Amino acid sequence: MGRPNRFSELKDAVCDFINEYQSVNGKMPTYHEVAEETGCSVSSAARAVKELMDEGRIARSKNNYLPSFVNIKNAEDNMDVTPVKVLGTVICGSPEIIDDGADEDTVYLPAKIFGRDNMFITRATGYSMVGRGIYPDDLLVVYTTHVPYSDMTVLASLEDGCTCKILMRDRDGYFLRAANDEVDEKGNRVYPDIRPAPGERFEILGTVEYVMHDPNHRHRYY
Repeated sequence: MGRPNRFSELKDAVCDFINEYQSVNGKMPTYHEVAEETGCSVSSAARAVKELMDEGRIARSKNNYLPSFVNIKNAEDNMDVTPVKVLGTVICGSPEIIDDGADEDTVYLPAKIFGRDNMFITRATGYSMVGRGIYPDDLLVVYTTHVPYSDMTVLASLEDGCTCKILMRDRDGYFLRAANDEVDEKGNRVYPDIRPAPGERFEILGTVEYVMHDPNHRHRYY
């Protein structure tokens, strides 16, 4: 009979502690907290976490405002969470191509708060939506199945790219408006309304219904 694999037992203990700590505290433990709880060195805790990630038992999020570790198996088995893709950035300013490249990730949001509808998360840049409380680096939760209506914050796709704006409607039809009334030295809006040219149209990719940001680190706007 072979000798017990003590490091394998340590990994199991680390995985259990991370999951329990997350459930109780709503955030992830540091390496020092993992080491103290499991009775190992910080370097052993870091090694255990790395191997757990390599094995797919936990995953590291790439987003600063989201948990550092997520227990994938427990999250998928838990009927109270919804898996959500994290996709690049969207411009809160002039339309540009959305960055949805290599940084794609999956996080798990509590279904009791966010529901189970199709959604994704994207990071905001620019200042055109500060009137709606959206600043650079904020995370936007975008629902792709909710019906958009006038005066709702949306993610829209135009020929020039994507942008986050307020969906508006007048007798000429739908258009996009910024939540920022700043004007230049000539009195013109810095972020003018966006109206489709004749024969063109814009597509609503989803409705922005939640904004997540770090309240201790905000980009101040003057």
